Amino acid sequence: MKIGFCFLVKNNISWQSMWKNFFSSADPSEYSVYIHAKTSVVNTSLDNVFIDPNPVETEWASISLVKATKQLLKSAFKDDCDSVVFLSGDSLPLWNFQTIKRLCSKTLFSLQPTVGLNEKQINQVNRESNRIRAFYGVNSSLQLVKQNMFFCMHKNDFQLIQDISIDSFPSKEVPDEYFWANQLIIKGNKVENSNFIFANEDSTKTQALPWIIDCNLLHHARSRGYLFIRKVVDFSDIQSKNYLRKLISCSG
Repeated sequence: MKIGFCFLVKNNISWQSMWKNFFSSADPSEYSVYIHAKTSVVNTSLDNVFIDPNPVETEWASISLVKATKQLLKSAFKDDCDSVVFLSGDSLPLWNFQTIKRLCSKTLFSLQPTVGLNEKQINQVNRESNRIRAFYGVNSSLQLVKQNMFFCMHKNDFQLIQDISIDSFPSKEVPDEYFWANQLIIKGNKVENSNFIFANEDSTKTQALPWIIDCNLLHHARSRGYLFIRKVVDFSDIQSKNYLRKLISCSG
């Protein structure tokens, strides 16, 4: 099995030395790295890297993010990846390569919970779900979801939805968080929540909370089964950094 690591970045992947440690236990045939950047020059020390030569001009919370994501996924699956992990440039793994490879052998989404939301969030989900159901002519009782924009997808699921038009997608509010999982649901697939990527666990607050990683946070995220953490800005101390480096470098 080959797994693709797709990164949507502004100018580069952060924490490249940590990613090098992560990939150190992998055979080169087991993975490739794909980068979609806003800038034309990307300097990386990682191996097995493909840099998108024709990046989509992206804007926050716009359909352009869905287009950029699809472009990355297509590149990875065309390169014979069986499964693809889609991440931001400030993300880090919480487990070693072989564990990630095993757990990411199927499609995984982190979904917004359906309980404990504030009124604004509930109204947005209802508006977007109604727009999507009406556009595709599906039953009004079909339960749609809001997902974290970063996820893992298996090639079989991508093939199922790869030809669906993005330009006509009716979502008007953060379409990147309503497109992928809901297309699979409309096609009849079952989509369940998984702890794919660690974010703010208070569902009523921003999910783009920046993190300064310490050992307590690592223990907590791993104990909950999360695979990755994003928005990593720093480590609290060298001990925490070395601890994560050890966790993601081991081959067992």
